[in-house]
Amino acid sequence: MQAKPLSDVMALQKFFGYRPGDTLREFKAEIDKLTGEEKTELAALAAKELGVELVAAPSTDVVVPAADGAMPVSTRTPVLDAEPPST
Repeated sequence: MQAKPLSDVMALQKFFGYRPGDTLREFKAEIDKLTGEEKTELAALAAKELGVELVAAPSTDVVVPAADGAMPVSTRTPVLDAEPPST
């Protein structure tokens, strides 16, 4: 059975683990200090060592209903560590 695909942060967490007393929140804060390129490279290496596939993190869309009954507004949090699509 093939391992379940992981996001970059989860692949890094499985590979490096937490420091004593840390939680996922503290671990992610440390990972967020990396540049997008550093995170992508480390996650790819971790995934290769773990034998898993990387997947994009889940969408962070939040739909906010408009007060006047108009169409809802989507506030998308940009994914800053994703590589731009190749053209």
